[in-house]
Amino acid sequence: MSGLIESKDQDTDEGKITTSWLRELSLSSTHEEKWRKRAKKVIDRYRDEASNEEDSRKSRFNILFSNTEVLRGVIYQKSPIPDVRRRFLDRDQVGREAAQVLQRALAYCADAYDFDGVMAGIVEDYLLPGRGVAKVKYIPSYAPMMKETGEPLMDESGEPAQEVIYETVETEYVEWEMFRMSPAKRWSKVRWVAFGELLTRDELKAQFGKKGQKCTLDWKPKDKEEENDDMFKRALVWSIWDKASKKVHVVCKGLPSERLAVKDDPLNLEQFFPCPKPVYSIRNTNTMIPVPEYAQYQDQAIELDNLTARIEALTDGLRRRGVYDAAYPELAKLASASDDEFVPIEKFVNLAEKGGLAAALYESPIEGIAKVLVQLMDQREAVKQIIYEVTGIADIVRGVSNSSETLGAQELKARYANSRTGPRQKDIQIFARDLYRLKAEIISEKFSPQTLAIMTGFDFAQNDAEKQALATQAQAMQQQPPEKLNKPTWEQITKILRDDKLRGFRVDIETDSTVMPDAAAEQQNRIELLTAISGFVTGIAPAVQSGAIPMDLAKEMLSFGVRAFKVSPQLEDALDQIGQNDGQDEKGQAAQMKVKELEQQMQQMQQELQDKRAEGQKMQNDAQVAQMNAQNDALKLQIDQFNAETNRIKVMQEAQPQDTGPDAAKLQIEQMKLALEERIAKLDSDTQILIEQMKINEKMCEKTLDIDSEVSDYYQHNPME
Repeated sequence: MSGLIESKDQDTDEGKITTSWLRELSLSSTHEEKWRKRAKKVIDRYRDEASNEEDSRKSRFNILFSNTEVLRGVIYQKSPIPDVRRRFLDRDQVGREAAQVLQRALAYCADAYDFDGVMAGIVEDYLLPGRGVAKVKYIPSYAPMMKETGEPLMDESGEPAQEVIYETVETEYVEWEMFRMSPAKRWSKVRWVAFGELLTRDELKAQFGKKGQKCTLDWKPKDKEEENDDMFKRALVWSIWDKASKKVHVVCKGLPSERLAVKDDPLNLEQFFPCPKPVYSIRNTNTMIPVPEYAQYQDQAIELDNLTARIEALTDGLRRRGVYDAAYPELAKLASASDDEFVPIEKFVNLAEKGGLAAALYESPIEGIAKVLVQLMDQREAVKQIIYEVTGIADIVRGVSNSSETLGAQELKARYANSRTGPRQKDIQIFARDLYRLKAEIISEKFSPQTLAIMTGFDFAQNDAEKQALATQAQAMQQQPPEKLNKPTWEQITKILRDDKLRGFRVDIETDSTVMPDAAAEQQNRIELLTAISGFVTGIAPAVQSGAIPMDLAKEMLSFGVRAFKVSPQLEDALDQIGQNDGQDEKGQAAQMKVKELEQQMQQMQQELQDKRAEGQKMQNDAQVAQMNAQNDALKLQIDQFNAETNRIKVMQEAQPQDTGPDAAKLQIEQMKLALEERIAKLDSDTQILIEQMKINEKMCEKTLDIDSEVSDYYQHNPME
């Protein structure tokens, strides 16, 4: 047999390979046989299933059930919250969006099925048998591929071609009896793991075809082994994940001649195994064989059972009993008499002469039994305290308090109680985190952009071509470009998720997200945090502004203080961004400050130039207006003189006799009229010239103002020029 085990990877004989793997499974079962027997007894004790008739009649104190239920509620209460971020927190938009996509997909996959139910089974196996195991499953959904004509598309084998339309990844609980692994001292040295599954005949044929038909149904429940009814028969099929060959071998004891199936690496996981390291209640560096926690205090539990049985017996014997004088049979009715009922006695006088009831009726003494009973109860409480010390379950965890204890004493007990329960909470959190990491790896390797879009709700373009088409469409319709143009594409995101070298994500769960926080303590914690931050910022801000303390040092001091509190990852990220300027160094910051200073100077000079130009233009316009007003006034004066002279001549003409011929007066009037007409013509010409000049000046002023406006706009859009 040893030769078969060593050579099965190179051998091509199906019978030898199958027999070799069945031998490996048998050796693994033998290696952990002692633990499996102890684990079965522990579970029977938890379920209070007596192993024999004598135990069934015996009263017991099920301290195992009590402790398990207390610890179950302490170490796990709710589903963990995934936390995905870039490992080095660098400023990469595509990487940041990819991390958000992965985080939402993880949260969706956890909500899509009963993750809490899986974790409940893990916690129970952790507390009872001592080892919890779960595995991840990739579940794609298929649909037939269709041609443009509506007909189904066929593949090379002539079967209808199918395409993946949806995907999910789930966590499956593995029963402690259905898990095997190669013997090793450390998880990194484990060569293979195996998961058992009980299948009916129909399930065998559906999964393995003709081989499933040939497989013998060789398994029955232990309580049905004596029955001949085949209704309870199953085939115990083992799926063995061999890390060396990167293959999955499916074998069954009912078909030793060949394997039911052989599959190449189906998940392409980095560590190959579909399960994280099992969670152990009691760890040991020398072996990976589990130890039930109950084994650490089973002697005290047995003593507790014995004390409980004795207390029950003494309690049963603690009754009011006695004897009476047979000469007075009426005394037998006295024990059952009700209130205000008197029992008649025929020989009452004789009874009175003999000393009455005290002489005829004697009670059995119970003081000794009562004392023993009190001692037994005290002893039972002492044994319980020993068990609580072994398990680390303080009374404060169980909700038990002593009224004589001070608040400080209770807070001290609560603090040190967490030192025992805290590591157990951490074990479950690490196991849940490892499950999320495996699921994140499967999502990154397997999920299509369509599935990710459905799960996360992100609206990204498929590729650069689609972004270009969207940009062209928005430009043609003169619309605002869509938001997705500023986002990465699904092609870029899936490239990062698929590439192991580019994928630099740190998958974790939020601190204490698997346990229910104390509302009052959480509120007090936040108030103290905000008070501490406010006081620190107020005190150190002047020193940072004056340059006495660098910004990096102040930020590190603030982060150092905040880490002592339970804060969200978003707050930590915000603190990390304090003082950062998009990754610029000191030279870049100085250059940016210089540019801003020059821009301010240029704007100031530009404003001064505009003010001077406006002032000069105003002075020029005022002078032109004054000149035009003076010329207009002179023109009005000349017109008034002309009108006055004309009126004077008319008066003189009217006073002249009508029969008078042309004489010196008429000649003077004609000469004056000619002179006035010449002066009026000249004034009209000068006025027209002045008006034209005023129009030219106004146009030049408007042009100057337009040029000033253009210069101003140019400097506003081009400050450096």
